[in-house]
Amino acid sequence: MLLIYPAVEQKIKLGLWHLWNGNTVRLHGYEIPVPTNWIADHTGAGDVILFAAGTILGQDQVSSMIFISQGPASEDMDMASSIYERSLESWGAQIFERRTVEFDGGKADCIVSNEFMSIASRHGPPISFNGVMSVRCVTTARISLDFNGDKENMDTFFSIVSQMRKANDEAQTSAVNNVK
Repeated sequence: MLLIYPAVEQKIKLGLWHLWNGNTVRLHGYEIPVPTNWIADHTGAGDVILFAAGTILGQDQVSSMIFISQGPASEDMDMASSIYERSLESWGAQIFERRTVEFDGGKADCIVSNEFMSIASRHGPPISFNGVMSVRCVTTARISLDFNGDKENMDTFFSIVSQMRKANDEAQTSAVNNVK
């Protein structure tokens, strides 16, 4: 029986995933980059989750994730973001930053907060780990973007959003989401 250290096993899984799938996923007419230390998983019709292979918390668990789904296009991002900010404040979450990110064919108005930690603390024992951040983006495209994870991976999230490109082939018009 061959024993493989968990870190080596994780690198093999990442390498095989990228070998089989490439470095992008296609979703709702967009190509979304998947960095080499991340993998993507289609969760169902119209959703994809990107997982960072960073700190291993347990069997097949990772430290950060990005959830991308079909969402409403917002003509007035400022109003939609303001409504979300008020919700965060009513939940007792702290807002750290608001950032606009442009991508091919759209804009995202993103709010950085401790939403995940705030909700987790309300529904369980108090959590003192301050390194977990949440980002929710309202977009002009029909895409919903959410990040929960380590502060260190937040810049990767914003980089991924800024590199999203409209897919340029006819296959994207179908409802089937293909991993490239």
